[in-house]
Amino acid sequence: MLMTVADLHRVSAVPLSPGRRRPAWLYRWLYERTGSVLGAITTKAKSSGIGLWEAAKVSREVEESGELMRAFFEDLASDRDGVANTVREAISSPNLPIWVDDTEAVLTLRRCLTSPEQVDALARFVREMVCTAQHSALVAIDGGSASAEVGRLQLTDDHGHPLDGALHELYIGYLFDTGRMT
Repeated sequence: MLMTVADLHRVSAVPLSPGRRRPAWLYRWLYERTGSVLGAITTKAKSSGIGLWEAAKVSREVEESGELMRAFFEDLASDRDGVANTVREAISSPNLPIWVDDTEAVLTLRRCLTSPEQVDALARFVREMVCTAQHSALVAIDGGSASAEVGRLQLTDDHGHPLDGALHELYIGYLFDTGRMT
């Protein structure tokens, strides 16, 4: 059974009497059950000069940031995927959807796109353009656009840890990993 960072954090929360140390068997037990997690936490503690248990807490927060980033990417991917269905609905439904702002554009497309294959091609193209816009926004957040000369936006989690580090590349990787992009 591999112990998670959350398990390690729960164990670390057990209070000790003043002057007492955790027994050696506990460290061996933790090491046997945490594998590389404990190694990473120990390295974090040594490199930053903080205690092992504080490093475990930081690692747990970083793990939560990773979960938040995956959830954020899933929101973006769902929006990207949903736009294709939205296009299909606007072009193919008998009545013009109430959310359509530019009715003339939709009516023109309805006259031009006469087969389901044509409607599907437009839906896939719009989905691709949405992905391009999302990617461009993430590049700007990552500091890879002209706005970076003025300042930089930063996304942070609830703990104040930044969600950064090539978000635009990580998002495209997420699309590949989830089978949405080939």
